[in-house]
This record gives sequence, C-alpha cells and structure tokens, in this order.
Amino acid sequence: MKRAFLAAIFASLLAVPAMAQVKLQLVEVITSPERTEVLKGQVAAFEKENPGVAVDIVSLPWGQAFEKLLTMIQGGQVPDVAEMPERWSALYVGRNQLESLEPWLAKWDETAQLTDRTMQFARAAGGKAFLIPYG
Repeated sequence: MKRAFLAAIFASLLAVPAMAQVKLQLVEVITSPERTEVLKGQVAAFEKENPGVAVDIVSLPWGQAFEKLLTMIQGGQVPDVAEMPERWSALYVGRNQLESLEPWLAKWDETAQLTDRTMQFARAAGGKAFLIPYG
C-alpha cells in the first residue's frame, strides 16, 4: 500500500509541467563565517518565498574582493546581485555595468521608509540609485 501510494505521488509529480528554475548569483565581499551564515539564512527564506528561484552565494575574501569582482565582470561572469562598498559603484556605473534601481524603487512599498541619507548614498554615482546601502 505504501509503495503504491508513493508511486502515485511520483507519477502525479511527473505529470505536472516543471516550473522554470531561475538561478541567481549573489556575490558578497564583506565576509566572515558568521556573516555568511546569516546571509544563507536570508537566502533560504527568500527561496522559500519564491519557489523556482535558487540563489548561489559567492563569497569573495575581502582582501582580494575588489580585484576578483572586477575580474569576474570583465570576464563576462556578471552577478545578478553584488554586495560592494558604495565607493566601488562609480566604476561600474561609469561602464554601464549596473542596472538602475529607480524603476524598482518606484514600485517597492518600503521605499518611503528609506532615509534621505540612504537615498543620497544610493544615488551617489550617476544621480540614480544603483545600490541600497545597509550599513
């Protein structure tokens, strides 16, 4: 009975069209084992809320992060999300390698809660928000 039940469940899963799997890459540059574990927890919660989305975390050691991120991007391995100091953003904005967050901020319910200072940092490179500072 148990095997028949499991076989029926498996057969019904095969009959359902597979959901498109979206894979995102997140690069973190301010790393520590504890901090990475917190980030993994946040990603797990995000993935649970967004079935079909998987996030791959790439942790770059701080002392080499600037060069490694630049090398990744120049080599065509552009992450979907990158954590970086806001000072770095001008380099990528100047090369048209970051997407403006302005359209997303216009739709986001939480945008009104961001402080003027936060938005000043967000728009420091190019006059548009290309990042959201969190520290």
